[in-house]
This record gives sequence, structure tokens and C-alpha cells, in this order.
Amino acid sequence: LTLHGNIVGTMNYMSPEQITGQPIDHRSDIFAVGLVLYELFSYCQAFPGSNLATLTYRIVHGQAEPLREVEPTLDAELCAVVDRAMARDPADRYPHLEAVRTDLLRIAARLSPTEAAALATEGPSSRPE
Repeated sequence: LTLHGNIVGTMNYMSPEQITGQPIDHRSDIFAVGLVLYELFSYCQAFPGSNLATLTYRIVHGQAEPLREVEPTLDAELCAVVDRAMARDPADRYPHLEAVRTDLLRIAARLSPTEAAALATEGPSSRPE
């Protein structure tokens, strides 16, 4: 059970609109996916911190350090996908997760065609751990 006005979720992965009490939709999840991708590729959180006030301010008003600067060897197009998923304004994010997946698979195919084909055709249960 939750109470009206209480924050529900993991702060480091919440969208600006969630924090500010604006209406949310599936694009808040896309923001969270962008944050997870950022962390996956950089080994650090886009908005680190445990202090609630500092963390919420960073997410709502700050900018994550550009992924390309954190990991200069990453593909520029891959960084652009993460940046778009993490856009502050929901209208600037991907319209749906399938579009994120499509872009990531296209990039993967360019970087490693064999691995991208396997990811696109195998189900999660058939992938090695």
C-alpha cells in the first residue's frame, strides 16, 4: 500500500516527471531503461547518490556526464541511443521500447553481425547465462 504523495520506486532510476509529480506514462520506463543502459556501458550510475535532495535535484535539473566522455571507446551511435532514452523531456525520448530495441539491434549488427543475429532470433531461455 502506498500513501498519496509518497515516492515509490528506486530514486536513481526515476524519471524527472515522476519526481516532480507530473503525469507519467511508458516513457518514464524508457528513461529508466536509458539509465540502466548508461550504467551497463559505463559501470557507474548516471545520477549517483543516496542523499534524496541531491539526487532528485540532479535528475530534475542536472545532466548526467555524457556517456561518450565516461567511456570514450563506446560507439557514438550507441551513446546517442542511451542519450535519447534518457532525455529529460518525455517527448524527446523514444516513443516505445521496440524502437530502442530496433536501434540497439541495428548497432549490434553493424558492430558484430553474428552476435546481433543470435540476439534477434533466440529467446531469453536459449541464451547462455
